[in-house]
Amino acid sequence: MREFELDDEEERLRSCLFNPLTEDELITLLQKTGAEFHALPREDHESRRLAALEQLLGVLKYLSTFRAARNCCAPLYELMGALLDACKGLENSLTRPAKYQGGSKIPFRKTINMVRAAVAVTIWKDDAGWKLNDAAKAAAKALNVDAKEILYFRNNLLKGRIADVEDEYYSLLRMARAVRTTKTQGPQSKG
Repeated sequence: MREFELDDEEERLRSCLFNPLTEDELITLLQKTGAEFHALPREDHESRRLAALEQLLGVLKYLSTFRAARNCCAPLYELMGALLDACKGLENSLTRPAKYQGGSKIPFRKTINMVRAAVAVTIWKDDAGWKLNDAAKAAAKALNVDAKEILYFRNNLLKGRIADVEDEYYSLLRMARAVRTTKTQGPQSKG
């Protein structure tokens, strides 16, 4: 793996453009842009891309306060450039889709939401005693997806047909059950 380093010109540009952020300023920025991002319609790709850019820029501004991190951030600067190119309608090798190599064709973000929905359905059905369809409807409402789509995804996942996210599903399921058990047991009394 080659090392990324900022050349003198990039370093000057970075120092001119990026006034460092404190940790509190970064958290405020992330909260603000995160809330704005979630309020945007999924179809508004341009605004969603700009919100992602604003957060990435904030992270880079914060990281610029750490001398040791400066040269390590070159890949993030490249990603920021690729997103800016996409905003201008330019193609960039970083954001160009790779050749399909098999596995699920569901976009990553949707896959993660479907895994979360499948975990919720399993918890509500197996641990809370809900009917399968009621659990799927509740998960669908929370994630704004179709209940039948969740059931189809979960069924395929449990049958091993979506192997690329099985580990994520079982990991989230274990964590959810651990959190649920901790909350229902309450604080442990001292003997």
